Amino acid sequence: MKRLTSWRNSSRKTAILFLGIAAFSVIVLVWMGLRLVRQDRALEAQRLEDKREAAADRIAAALEKILQEEERTLADPQESDFVPAGKDRILVFADPAVIRVRPKNALLYYPVMPPGNEASPLLFTEAERAEFQEQNYPRAVNVLRSLAGSKDAAVRVGARLRMARNLRKAGQPAEALKIYQQLAGDPDSEVTVSGVASDLVARRARCVLLEEMARGEELRQEALNLHADLTNGRWRLDRASYVYYSEEAVGWVGGKLEP
Repeated sequence: MKRLTSWRNSSRKTAILFLGIAAFSVIVLVWMGLRLVRQDRALEAQRLEDKREAAADRIAAALEKILQEEERTLADPQESDFVPAGKDRILVFADPAVIRVRPKNALLYYPVMPPGNEASPLLFTEAERAEFQEQNYPRAVNVLRSLAGSKDAAVRVGARLRMARNLRKAGQPAEALKIYQQLAGDPDSEVTVSGVASDLVARRARCVLLEEMARGEELRQEALNLHADLTNGRWRLDRASYVYYSEEAVGWVGGKLEP
């Protein structure tokens, strides 16, 4: 009987030990399974992160290449490098020295003006002394005649504009008109006077003279042509100059003009 009891106790202990080992094994297996799942998830997340970083690197490299090409193009812009300008788009190329526009005359006025091609005012000191201090207009004209034949376009145009002004003051408006007319179509129109194109200065002066001579129909036609060229962007002007010349042209026409 004692042996049976001892066997039963031994069997119970063995069963308990076996169950303990089995439970421990299950716990270990579950723990290892959970750990493997976490490791798989971490590995998958790392793979996704690596894919994202690789994609970002590819995109960054592509963008850098595009930017390098754009910088190269903008460093020396050519019209052929861009979408052609048209009625619905204007191309503006700007750098510290100059602003270029395509189509060429698409803007009415500009925020920055290029350096002008203008003769030194010191060349005309003697003529202006005769004009403004002595009011000796014939003498001023004679002084300016020699400068009006200069090979330098800026000197030549500056002298002729001053000649026309003195001829007008001297009572020779027809001669002044003739010079203004020549300057209005002068190929040296790149010359500037006080930062404004010389042919624009000449055309405005011609309108003033026609008004003084009471030649109303000629004045109106001249002003219409002047306004048309202003609205077509013929001259490179700043905003203040554009508004000034446009308002004068509208005033000479004597009616409202479409902007």
